[in-house]
Amino acid sequence: MTVRITLEDTTTGEQRIYIDTLEDERTYDASYIWSDGNYSCDCNRYNFFYGSEDSVGCGDTRFKVIRWEPE
Repeated sequence: MTVRITLEDTTTGEQRIYIDTLEDERTYDASYIWSDGNYSCDCNRYNFFYGSEDSVGCGDTRFKVIRWEPE
């Protein structure tokens, strides 16, 4: 399953799409990892957004999921 995730950097207002190719067919688990799991942290979302190994501190306010679209 592939999911298109629209992320927003709340400091700039910029939005980008990240394509997540889920190895697990269970959409519930995938939505959990983005809403409350490891991918919900700003330090990880920074890497998805900018495609960089640089990082920001941990938190949950800088990057937010705007849209979640299974394909």
